[in-house]
Amino acid sequence: MRRPIKLDLLGLATAFAVIAAVLLGGAGQAPAASPGAATAVTTAAAKTPMQKTADCKKKDIGTRAMIACVAKAHLGVKEDGSKSVKAWNCQRYFRDFGSSLNCDDDVNGQWCAAFTRWVWKNAGVPRSKIPASFGVSGWKNALDRVSTPKVGDVAVAKSGSHIMIVTAVSGSKITTVDGNGGRDNVRTKNHTKGGYYYYRMGT
Repeated sequence: MRRPIKLDLLGLATAFAVIAAVLLGGAGQAPAASPGAATAVTTAAAKTPMQKTADCKKKDIGTRAMIACVAKAHLGVKEDGSKSVKAWNCQRYFRDFGSSLNCDDDVNGQWCAAFTRWVWKNAGVPRSKIPASFGVSGWKNALDRVSTPKVGDVAVAKSGSHIMIVTAVSGSKITTVDGNGGRDNVRTKNHTKGGYYYYRMGT
């Protein structure tokens, strides 16, 4: 006795779909990913601090916002020259001013101040308004102290040993970016306003 033939409807549908795709030359298939797409993502992720700084300069923003942008472009730069930042390290913040000071000195020049000076210069602060000092005390003596900081101003530890760039202000909360912060790198940090002295950005 013959068994009834069972139609495999799913199989037939699949077969017809394959035939249709061949006859139509692959019409309806999802477009292949662009070979350059992955490269573009990789390139963006691998930008150097200077490339990120150049990106900031393309923006139509004021000097204070530019200071914050340039400072944040250098987050992660390490004192020892991490490979992730293409050999950028704290020495560049001295060398670009023609100084031979060493990051480990901390007596003749502190690299937190060198970083601040470098950022202000590259953000477009007039040269005459930038303290010509690699020491925190030199910055304190050259700038006017204010009670309420704005983005672009600097925060100085009450001990006078460290300087940071103010990148955001929200009520009593202050966000800064500083060189030689944390584990000897450029880092961002949140503070309460009362813990530091603040000095006005020159305009």
